[in-house]
Amino acid sequence: MRKLIFLIVLAINAICYAQNEVPQREPFTLNLVVNNNEPYVMELKKGDYFVNKKVLQIYSSEKLNVEVEFKNDSIYSMKVVKNIVNPKNTIIVELKQDVKDQKSLGSTLSVKNPFDKKLNYNAVMFIVGVNKWIPTEVTPVAPNETHFEKWDDVLVTLVLDKWKLEK
Repeated sequence: MRKLIFLIVLAINAICYAQNEVPQREPFTLNLVVNNNEPYVMELKKGDYFVNKKVLQIYSSEKLNVEVEFKNDSIYSMKVVKNIVNPKNTIIVELKQDVKDQKSLGSTLSVKNPFDKKLNYNAVMFIVGVNKWIPTEVTPVAPNETHFEKWDDVLVTLVLDKWKLEK
């Protein structure tokens, strides 16, 4: 009887975890302030958060909980989740535009590192007015800290990849 109860609890737990995963973003309208007279509007269709394995694309105005799975002390897989169930394995990533009085003050990326090691990643950005991807430097995130990156540009989206932990 105990085995049956254990299996039922295990099955319910697995279903709950599966329901927490968010494999695709829902469609939304991205509205950015370029200047007083010229807004930037983009209709985003339903799509994947990960454009490739461990290659995360985040749009301005998004805040994502990225749960990480490890193998051999390295990041093995990543997935976006609705709720933070495993806080010690969940990176919080947010990209937002800073606006005051209908004027853009730039864009800010925040990355919360829940790990006991430094978190490194690479970034490329797509900004309003430039029709190409531009590599940008980002600072590693200290253990158990949140780091903020600031750009004067209006960022539409960032692609973050090459995630790794270092001592």
